Amino acid sequence: MRGAQIAWLKHTLSSSHPHLVWQSSLRAALTIGVPFFIGSATGFLPEAMWMSFAAMFFTASEKPGVLYQQTVRKVVFVAPCAFCSFFSGYISDITTWVHFVFLVVVAFFAGTLATWSQYFSTAAMQVMMITSMVTGMSDRPYWRYAIFFLMGAGLYAIGVIIQGIITQRVSEVSVLNTGITTLAKNCRQRAKRDSSQSRMENEQETSNFAAAFAQAAVPDLMFGRYREVLQALDQTYAQALLMDTPSDLLTLASALESLLQGNVKYTDLAAFPTLHRAYERYISSDDHSNREALLPETNALEIAHGKRWTSFALSSGVRLALCFSIGMLIGFLLPIDHLFWVATTVAMVMTPNMSAVVGRAVQRIVGAFVGVGLATVILWLDNSSFWLASWITIMAFALPWIGSASGVYKQFFMVPIVLFFGDIIIPGPHDPHYYGSERLLATVIAAIIIYVFGYLVWPKVREPEFQEYFVPLYKALTDYATLVQASGASLHTTFVQRERVYKQLSSFIQKLRVAVAEPPPTSNIAERWIPVAMSAAAMCDAATTYMEDSHNLDATGDSLDLATENLSKRVAFASSTV
Repeated sequence: MRGAQIAWLKHTLSSSHPHLVWQSSLRAALTIGVPFFIGSATGFLPEAMWMSFAAMFFTASEKPGVLYQQTVRKVVFVAPCAFCSFFSGYISDITTWVHFVFLVVVAFFAGTLATWSQYFSTAAMQVMMITSMVTGMSDRPYWRYAIFFLMGAGLYAIGVIIQGIITQRVSEVSVLNTGITTLAKNCRQRAKRDSSQSRMENEQETSNFAAAFAQAAVPDLMFGRYREVLQALDQTYAQALLMDTPSDLLTLASALESLLQGNVKYTDLAAFPTLHRAYERYISSDDHSNREALLPETNALEIAHGKRWTSFALSSGVRLALCFSIGMLIGFLLPIDHLFWVATTVAMVMTPNMSAVVGRAVQRIVGAFVGVGLATVILWLDNSSFWLASWITIMAFALPWIGSASGVYKQFFMVPIVLFFGDIIIPGPHDPHYYGSERLLATVIAAIIIYVFGYLVWPKVREPEFQEYFVPLYKALTDYATLVQASGASLHTTFVQRERVYKQLSSFIQKLRVAVAEPPPTSNIAERWIPVAMSAAAMCDAATTYMEDSHNLDATGDSLDLATENLSKRVAFASSTV
């Protein structure tokens, strides 16, 4: 195994420090565990299970830094799609092959639509999971299960709204400390100019700062003061780019770290001159009251880049349909009772998007080993409904917390919950050893299917994928460069555009870092796009410097032009090389 693959494997299985948000954990325990308890007591366990499943799915798909309004909108869009998926079970009453063809067609459209936008991607995953799970159900009241699923989604949305009303203000201290920490590291790395490794570390810290800033930059018109702190950090970063001597950069890093030791609060901005200067500039701006400039111009329902039936989207649909159909065939042919497990695992790995499927397959296998072991122990001790409901509630409480550390850790608790749900709705032996080994075998088979038929047999499919990823970054770059060279650009507008471009840059670099260590051909393609990412970062910095350095506009203007020209050359080379 090459060093790059070892690094990729470490990255795939790595974890960060888990962050406990007790409100999210409590909401997850109530929305997932309580319906299961009620179903156990009333005898409506399958119906209650689908309520809990809906809440678990939306809980597992949560991302940090997302407003509760956006989460509720996602539920409103995805839940009806999932509702319709239940009725696919009635098609299985016709003939097996008609049902099989129908599922393949659904998989094709789900894989295609998953490339359109975030909401379509999430909906595609839910549709594929439900259509595969209802295949093995012996009980036929699909319409009733669909209604209870909607009820579970509604219960989850109510919980999110209540939590949002109570905790809608993000901690100013936490945001400020995160920004200061990453900015200090960035300055220290930029002070090292004697090796290529230092330059790589500098790019890493720049990406980290962009990611931290993008995650913290949650728009909320009700809390303008929180946004003022973010803008102060943004301006400090822009001013730090003007420093070109190691001593100045190290001095700034030390000052930032010293500021952290005092657990700085918003009212203490005056204690640090650079942040205070940025804050004063913001306060004195003419359009300080224009809060509309702080709103992001994004729409999760908007079709990505205005493209729909592109070759990239269609190839994604074909890949998912091929792998899903193979998974269904193996499920029919193998002597297993829960025949949907293979196809369901394929759907869970290949959606909500088709990128990094190899990494997600590895995470799924590792998570399945641990999760199956945990579920086997729980079922071996006791398999009563009350016992399972208690453990489901405990694992639901831990799901948001442990999921914030790693996708692998999230599987540790999701796999047992899904196993318990499947044990309820699907007939077959309830022996925990048989059940666990069956699930583990299905996971390994699904991973092999995905790697061979969803990855290796498509040697050039990732090329247009990286081009698609670069489109929003390039658009944000050109808009930002045009804005900083325009006269009279407001500070608010510049802040929003800079936030957008660094967020896109961070996302693009992160995708390349993950892809470059994957097996060929993805690694070969990603390597050609690394110079593009570095040129884009240089163009970002040149545009930011142009905006900040009012004493040397000609020089920075030349620098921006050169950075733009270099980026165009890099893009042309990466796109034309086969």
